[in-house]
Amino acid sequence: MGTLRHALAVAVVLLAVTAAPAAADSVKVNPYRAEPGDSVRIVVYGCEDADQVFAVSSVFEEDVELVPTGDFWSGAAEVNRDARTGRAWVEVGCDDEAEVLEGSFVVVDGFGPDTGSGGLAMGAEDHSGLAWGVAVMVAAGAAVVAVSVLAGRRRAARMRG
Repeated sequence: MGTLRHALAVAVVLLAVTAAPAAADSVKVNPYRAEPGDSVRIVVYGCEDADQVFAVSSVFEEDVELVPTGDFWSGAAEVNRDARTGRAWVEVGCDDEAEVLEGSFVVVDGFGPDTGSGGLAMGAEDHSGLAWGVAVMVAAGAAVVAVSVLAGRRRAARMRG
């Protein structure tokens, strides 16, 4: 039983370390897909000691001054009505520092099946963090099962011999 507990402890540590990428120094745009004229919310993790944080994108009507909200900065921007479809980059500067944080979202034309969840079924969305999290959880689960099977075989062999 000690081996199983050890395996579970290792699996929990692996999940904690790899499943959820750190939110530090990241820029999130919601919704991930937006039409020209839509409003998007920008959330920035990082810039903890900053006095001013601005988000800039070539598809925004104007630069956005973000406001501190607990552990992050946030604000809203309107996508230009004449914005071209495709990936749009958002750059965030903290107190005019040389370091610039980046994030992106996709400008869509609004055609295609409406999925009802604020986006369109067409287009590629970046789910790499989700994919890594699922992969790590599956691997951790497989490791726990493998250790359990091996422990059961060892126990059965001891009982027989």
